[in-house]
Amino acid sequence: MSALPQPGPSRTRLEEGPDVYRIALEVADALDRADLDLWAAGVRSCLDAAGTTARQQHLVVELVRLSHTREIAREGLGPAIAGALARLEIGLGRIDVPAQPLYAAMRELADHLELGGGGRWLARLRAVATDRERTAAARLERRAAVLARMVPGAAGLPAGSRERVDAVAQRLPRHRGDAEETMAYLTFALQPPAPSRRLDGPAPEADAR
Repeated sequence: MSALPQPGPSRTRLEEGPDVYRIALEVADALDRADLDLWAAGVRSCLDAAGTTARQQHLVVELVRLSHTREIAREGLGPAIAGALARLEIGLGRIDVPAQPLYAAMRELADHLELGGGGRWLARLRAVATDRERTAAARLERRAAVLARMVPGAAGLPAGSRERVDAVAQRLPRHRGDAEETMAYLTFALQPPAPSRRLDGPAPEADAR
């Protein structure tokens, strides 16, 4: 898999166990209480990224994505999301990620496929992301080829996919100058939803930074 992007400092300033783990699970619990189960599982999946900084980077782009949704505003969760992002910014030094719109578009497509029975297409997209035999640039080309086959009427593609597929396909060319970072964020976006975790459970090890 491609090296993860390093948009912030090379070593995070935010403690892994007491901070990142708790931030993610507090937000996930709030989403669960609002019956936003898939989003809660998506926030928990950020803890599955490979390394301390990667977990923070994934959590940042996911929380920024959620902060712009009507559901978060409707449920009064805006302040909780903003507070979590402020705490993460302490560790990363920045939360403005150029790949944010592409990440959000891919994540919304992944959620649509997850909920709509498009598991076969979702599996294909995930297989491209984890193909260790290809370079990041080659995986981006392969990703574009898969998206090109996701047309209305394609077998197993749920209704309403076209706009979401187009949103990803239109953004991909803008990020080909940094294939490694782009693939890292696309891999974040395709991370499978994670099961429930307890706030008092063990935190992930602070491994690769």
